[in-house]
Amino acid sequence: METTSKIEDFLMSNLSDNRMDKAMLKKLSSAVDKLRKHDVVVERIWRYGQPAIDGIVVSSRVRVKDFGRLSNIFDIPELWKAEVFPIGLPYPEILQVNMRIGEQIEPPRHGFL
Repeated sequence: METTSKIEDFLMSNLSDNRMDKAMLKKLSSAVDKLRKHDVVVERIWRYGQPAIDGIVVSSRVRVKDFGRLSNIFDIPELWKAEVFPIGLPYPEILQVNMRIGEQIEPPRHGFL
């Protein structure tokens, strides 16, 4: 596994944007490194927020039988939302997990809609 500083340097160079300050960029890249330490295989990362960048979405794919291992990702304080989409019908074998890291831009929902 690559060292933490190499990963952070790579993320900072690829996520760098003049609308995002260096402290926020460092915080986001550190959170992605924490995800990797929780065995999350990062497939794709993109920014969200217009015009200011509020954070990033980290996308990963996980086998259904391994999904339980991800329960510890919620120990990461910067992670505020995870969306799970089944892939494969009628019996999903893989789940796509999109994790939002950064500023919470949606109000928290209480109960069901």
